[in-house]
Order: sequence, then C-alpha cells, then structure tokens
Amino acid sequence: MPTEIDFYVDPDTLISVLTAVLVFLIIYFALLISALVEMIRLDAPGVVIVFTYLSLIPIPPFIILGILNLIIWYFVRRDMMAMRGAGI
Repeated sequence: MPTEIDFYVDPDTLISVLTAVLVFLIIYFALLISALVEMIRLDAPGVVIVFTYLSLIPIPPFIILGILNLIIWYFVRRDMMAMRGAGI
C-alpha cells in the first residue's frame, strides 16, 4: 500500500499563475501608490492615508484592505473635489 502523495505541478501552469499574480500585484501597487500620492497632495483625512500605507504590505488581508481602500478613495476624492470646486 503506497503512502506517498504525488504533488506534481505542471510547469506551464505554475508559470501562468505566477505571471498572473505578478501582473496583478504590479497593477495593484501602481494604483495604490498613485492614490496615495494624490491623497497626500489633496490633504486627505489621516485615517485614509494610514490605511493606504498599511495596504502596501503584500499579504492577503492587507491586499483586500487596499482594494477596499481604493474603492473608498474613489468616493472620498470625488467629494473632496466637489468641495474644492464649490470653494468650501
């Protein structure tokens, strides 16, 4: 009775998955860093900036936090730009 478990991974599949993850991380960091620079430039609330800095740590919970932070920043930025346009 064999007790060995065969964990064979196809090299082409592994290369494809690693390439996809790398492309995702590059796009993620590019969007996050550009949002962070814009937050600093527009004098965004400190809490948003702190959570954006935390999102730069590439571990799964912080990546989810970063995606949520980018979504929240989209709406906060729109409100901040509207307030600046109104002169408030």
